[in-house]
Amino acid sequence: IGLQIGPLVITEGIFIPLFIVAWGILFSNKKRPLYVFVYYFMLALTVIMYSLSIKMVILFTVISFCQFFFSYYSKREKWLVFAGAIILFTLWFTQVAMKSENIMLRFKAFINPEAYADTAGYIILLIQNIRQAAGWSGNAQLVELPSSYTDFALVSILQGLGYGGVLVVVIVLFSLLVKLMWNSWMTKQRFAKQLVVGTSMYYGFVLLYIVAMLFGFVPLSGLGVPFVSYDFTDLLVCAILIGFVLSVYRRKSLAERMQIPKGPQQDAVDVLLTVVREEKELLGET
Repeated sequence: IGLQIGPLVITEGIFIPLFIVAWGILFSNKKRPLYVFVYYFMLALTVIMYSLSIKMVILFTVISFCQFFFSYYSKREKWLVFAGAIILFTLWFTQVAMKSENIMLRFKAFINPEAYADTAGYIILLIQNIRQAAGWSGNAQLVELPSSYTDFALVSILQGLGYGGVLVVVIVLFSLLVKLMWNSWMTKQRFAKQLVVGTSMYYGFVLLYIVAMLFGFVPLSGLGVPFVSYDFTDLLVCAILIGFVLSVYRRKSLAERMQIPKGPQQDAVDVLLTVVREEKELLGET
């Protein structure tokens, strides 16, 4: 499902930044009762299940519960919701997998790819051969790989540059992940923290899944490597999410100065005017 505008195709992944912002708004308000989160989550998940892909169901669930984990709810409420979500997700996935021949075929091919070498197991066996033939500097005989610039971009790097090239790319991407997680830890404002946490969890989950998929630990998916895969929607989503983090980091000093002192010796209005004046001077110098 997507929207094509000329040569550009926008797929369902464009909703991910909206999910992060929506949960950030919801979880930044302490007056929201728990049933509000459950209601919105079930409503959105039902719509996604019947209209979008399983990839979006997994991404939406991961983002929702990671941001929920960093919310103001108590540990008891969090574990209760986690347990219920795991049970519901297991029941739903089992029901969908039993009805869908495509999902069952892909699951069986992941368990035993040799038995389905002509269908769903072909790509899995192809990646295994590339992984075995690639050394630290790549494979001299390149194999034609479907979706080599999008879904299997990291496999293409392994084939062309070897494990050395993959190691460099993974180190750079994980360095960005560490920086994102550090920013989420240092951010104090609740809404800003939710934005950074949602971005970090999405980025980290996709990156870990892609690396695990390269070595055959998880089934194949349509996830692209952040900032590497040549997919317009993935690049646009990553740019928007990094923009969230940069926006929070840019206003970090402003948020710290907005903490109004409790002492009666300083008026809150003076503090606010001082902050606005400093921001105007900073923008003028820029």
